[in-house]
Amino acid sequence: MVLAKALFMLAEPGQLGCPTPASVAWQHCYSRIYMVAVMRRTARDRETKDEKVTAEPPKPQPSTTADAASFASTSADASFATAKHSICTGLGLIFAVHFYGAYVQNAALMGEDGLVPCAAHVKQRLETGSFWTWPCVWWFLEPSDANLDAVAVTGFMNAVLVAGGAHYSHVMAICWLCHSSIVNAAEASSFYSYGWETQLLETAFLAIFLCSPTDRKAPPTSVVLWLFRWLAFRISIGAGLIKIRGGSCWEQKTCLWYHFETQPVPSPLSFIFHFLPRAVLARGVDVDLFVQLYTPWLVLVPIKRVRRVAGVVQVAFMVNIAVSGNFSVLNHLTIVPALACLDDGAWPRRVRRAPPKHKRTAARRLIDLLLLALVAYLSRPVVQNLLSQEQIMNTSFDPFKVVNTYGAFGSVGEGRYEPVVALSDDGEHWRELDFPCKPTNVRRRPCFSAPYHHRLDWNIWFIGFKPHKQMLEGRERWLYSFLAQLLRDGDAPARRLLDASSRGARGRVARVTMYRYRMAAPLASILRTAPAERVWWTREVEGPLTPPVVLRGDGNLAYFEAPRPPPGGFVERI
Repeated sequence: MVLAKALFMLAEPGQLGCPTPASVAWQHCYSRIYMVAVMRRTARDRETKDEKVTAEPPKPQPSTTADAASFASTSADASFATAKHSICTGLGLIFAVHFYGAYVQNAALMGEDGLVPCAAHVKQRLETGSFWTWPCVWWFLEPSDANLDAVAVTGFMNAVLVAGGAHYSHVMAICWLCHSSIVNAAEASSFYSYGWETQLLETAFLAIFLCSPTDRKAPPTSVVLWLFRWLAFRISIGAGLIKIRGGSCWEQKTCLWYHFETQPVPSPLSFIFHFLPRAVLARGVDVDLFVQLYTPWLVLVPIKRVRRVAGVVQVAFMVNIAVSGNFSVLNHLTIVPALACLDDGAWPRRVRRAPPKHKRTAARRLIDLLLLALVAYLSRPVVQNLLSQEQIMNTSFDPFKVVNTYGAFGSVGEGRYEPVVALSDDGEHWRELDFPCKPTNVRRRPCFSAPYHHRLDWNIWFIGFKPHKQMLEGRERWLYSFLAQLLRDGDAPARRLLDASSRGARGRVARVTMYRYRMAAPLASILRTAPAERVWWTREVEGPLTPPVVLRGDGNLAYFEAPRPPPGGFVERI
């Protein structure tokens, strides 16, 4: 109405098509114009309201640099893309090293002419089980040397793909199956009886579900991340509990006085740790037990900052242990599940991965629920074992080794006793044989070998536990076959497991003598001497482990210059 009046006030009479204001016709014309104006205004208001309802609300835009940083931080905190990438890449690298070691060593360890051939054991298992009770490729392949190598090569190639970014479920599953096949074939011996073998299988099993079969950048689900944290918790708490239950030196805080000297394969840096003041080493025991018994609980706390701290502590602790010696893949592998505690906001910006925009499907949610139920069910005996005073470490309760028990160094020996193998032509002049990293020659520098695993170096270390004969006749009986192969003419497979400097050594008599080894001096003192004069170890003879033996024509060992075979089952058929 106001608009109509304004038009009439501004317009001259007759400009709006109406008569003069004094006439009755003018009144009718005014009413028509007024009604049209009102109707047009109503329609225009209704259209404006509809546009406001249907228009998409504008996305909030950060108005300042601080707002932009806050937005990016919130997005990073909610994503675990970097953790997933790091877990898969790290696991691929570990698998690659492991499969390479299997390719180099398996034929000599458990091949057709190996120290403990696996064919008979595999045949027996195939007759009494199925794939679901003994998962491996030997249901479809013969365990020949060629197939042992083929499994290792297949695993290695797929591990390289994973390390290179092929984070797919099926590629990870191939790595898992190849490693499971090797571990199962080696059950007749102790060459693959280490805790990290099952730990690698459990970690890889979870990684299958961390990845997607079709999208390598698919985001990790919260269920799988929590299962990785559950694994990290059990590894750490299991190691801590076995220590306080296994050896009094952990209670007396003296274990680290000897550990760095008596560990399986010391590195040059072990000569730093061993000679630290004993008061410092005693505090190191406190730190060890605190990290392994108390901080694992923080891994399970659903608070971001607490979880971050727990993850960083676990990673830092493993790095510290890795620096102090050669522990194969143990430390590297234990770091992997701890990375699931670190959201993208905990990583430096330069290494962060772009958060994926995919959403979980109903099928993926169902898979996660089934996986969670499976792990919960299989965790029952593991939890019972953790609570038991008779705790068993490094044990599996299911054939797929999905949930296992862990632990290491429940007890620590106070002395390092090494079996030294020697060959002779006449029984008087002996040449000692060097393994790749085991102390033998006191002048040879210790090696850096982790994460590579020299399996014979590790296995022969167990003979150092007293009583030595009991270990030799039980867990490490392969040593008899090793001596027989060294006495053969030609290039026996076992020679590949020696250091390159000793592979050409020959003799018709062999013996094994036990020595007590001690670290000679701190690393700094050793490095100050001339390279040709450096002495890393001192040693003294403890006694013979085996007397001098020769190889008979029928392939058996016999005492040197003795007409009858040795008693007590010493004869070994090769």
